[in-house]
Amino acid sequence: MSDYKAELEKTFLSESLKGIRNIKTNSGKIVYLFNDGSDYGILIPITGNDYVNRFNKIIVESVLLNHETDGDIRGIWAHTSDDSIIEVMVRICEDLIYLYDGPSFEGDASIDEWCNSWKNALGNTYTKMTVYDVLGELAILKFMIKNGSEPIWTGPDGGRHDIRCADRDCEVKSSIQLTKAPVVTVSNSMQLIKTPGALPVFLYYCRFEETPNGQLSINSVARDIKARGYSHDNLERGLKTACIFTSEERNRKYNLTDIYVYRVDDSFPIIRADSFVEGHFPPHIVNMTYSIDLTGISSIETISPEQIYHP
Repeated sequence: MSDYKAELEKTFLSESLKGIRNIKTNSGKIVYLFNDGSDYGILIPITGNDYVNRFNKIIVESVLLNHETDGDIRGIWAHTSDDSIIEVMVRICEDLIYLYDGPSFEGDASIDEWCNSWKNALGNTYTKMTVYDVLGELAILKFMIKNGSEPIWTGPDGGRHDIRCADRDCEVKSSIQLTKAPVVTVSNSMQLIKTPGALPVFLYYCRFEETPNGQLSINSVARDIKARGYSHDNLERGLKTACIFTSEERNRKYNLTDIYVYRVDDSFPIIRADSFVEGHFPPHIVNMTYSIDLTGISSIETISPEQIYHP
């Protein structure tokens, strides 16, 4: 009998086993394990309709992958970029292999039931991104491209930060509350923490007003981003992962009123390990969510909405 757990741990934790590798199930089926250094998970080959689901920072979606020896593989890809849940991911992928290898497996229907079962077991920490959340990330992505960076949009994939550039990691927070204090919610204890040797972290706070005559929509900003050479496939995949599907959502109009930029350094108010007695998180605390009122915190830069409005 195959030791799926050992194979998964070897793939997910190894520094030398980067890329994709296949293993055989007990019945002789092939599944593919992968770890590219930033994303890891499993691909099970099945045909069916387009599918996307997510739970606990894990994305489950249909994909067409080209393998160097096996050619094009169509299947279901379960993956995450959060390295803090490797132990959970090993258990989830092991369970998926047993499901796929079992006599009652029925393709997409079984996958959907399996996803819902894990959502109930773990608690679904994922909440669908609002339209203005996505619009804020796209606005900053466009700003970075216009200023000569080569950014990568990672927000919808559950990465630690929303946008990665060569010189910084960007966390984007958006609001449509124009008259209330600027408050941002930190939904992961590592979200604003700079790890040793990592890039500096900057917080971009965008404030929008929804209006029928607004100058920005997801489609309009996405069009500008593609025109500047950003990958169409990567952009559309991000929108799909963020569950932005309908024409109404993609064409909903907003005006951008403010963009404030904050450097997340030692003076910025975040909760970190050294905020606690003895310099580490209390036992059994695995995650936390808290809010920061930005009132009175000095921004290092303000970005004019005009820089986003123009292509």
